[in-house]
Amino acid sequence: MRIADELLQCVVYIYPDEESAKEGKWAGGSGFLVHSEWHDGERMLAGDFVVTNRHVIQKIVNPVTKEPSDPVVRMNRRDGTVDPIRTNRNRWRNHPDGDDVSALRFDGLSEEHQWRAVNETAFLSLPVISSDLERHHGCLGGAFHDEQTGPRIGEGAHWTERRVARTCSVV
Repeated sequence: MRIADELLQCVVYIYPDEESAKEGKWAGGSGFLVHSEWHDGERMLAGDFVVTNRHVIQKIVNPVTKEPSDPVVRMNRRDGTVDPIRTNRNRWRNHPDGDDVSALRFDGLSEEHQWRAVNETAFLSLPVISSDLERHHGCLGGAFHDEQTGPRIGEGAHWTERRVARTCSVV
């Protein structure tokens, strides 16, 4: 089964420097774009974020000096070229509970870039899972993650909150 092109346009690659990003080598990892909307008490705000694993950002080092460097996000452009966008490693925010997630408000996107973002309302959350549990009497058939045996597919399972992947709260 092939992943839809629309979803592939949400994917970014993270590099230690612009040269590596342009050449497509020394990638530190991948991430994805997320669109989020929130209310600050007075007005609705919106923004786009790059989300990746915390360890990806922590391990980004200059390939020559091996010193920590600012991560570079490689974006595809509509004209077929790439645009390496340097970010400030100090602006990346890690998940407050220590989960292996890091996010950055990403204002470097324009109409020249070929991109899409996953809307955060599409994420799985505990309220959605709780609603599904009520509807299915505490048992879901599809896929679930058991802490001791890992992911399991196609078996009924009683879910508890500790078995549910938590939604990233850094964005």
